[in-house]
Amino acid sequence: MSSRIEYYGKSGQNLKYSVCKPDGTPKGAPLHPLPESQTPGYYTTISHIDREKGDKVVIYGPEGILWEGEILTWEGDFVTVDETAGKGEFSAEDQALASDQKKNEKPKLQPLTKKARLIYDKLNTLQPYVAMTLPEIQDWLYKEHKINLDEGTWRDIRKELIPYGLNNRPRVGYYIEKK
Repeated sequence: MSSRIEYYGKSGQNLKYSVCKPDGTPKGAPLHPLPESQTPGYYTTISHIDREKGDKVVIYGPEGILWEGEILTWEGDFVTVDETAGKGEFSAEDQALASDQKKNEKPKLQPLTKKARLIYDKLNTLQPYVAMTLPEIQDWLYKEHKINLDEGTWRDIRKELIPYGLNNRPRVGYYIEKK
């Protein structure tokens, strides 16, 4: 019976896999190619190697083992593996890939505090080529709303506004990036 081997990782790698007995001895010929699909970073192939519960799948990259895990069951065309039985460590490349994926996720927008709303609304009304420095924001907030803004409070507000598109260009000022 054939089964699908799948792996997600960094795109452009030359990967190979082996199906091994529980003691680590390869079953059949070792180091079968694990080609990258049309989806970048998604590697998949069909394995025709006889397998049993307790066998392992080991995926190799150019610098050694990328992933190793015990096969729990084979269900039709898909393998179920116990990831906790694997090496349990991730390479710096894998951590960087996960970090990049997390950065690309849109942060969940939280409701803004009153001061943050006022500043957001002001910055959002500026022309695309205009920014405001912190002293300009402090002056505007005091003159228009009689609110004092210290640097500690500004740090908190700045953290609130970053998911809403707040950017800073040094010596020019803060602005809301319009999409």
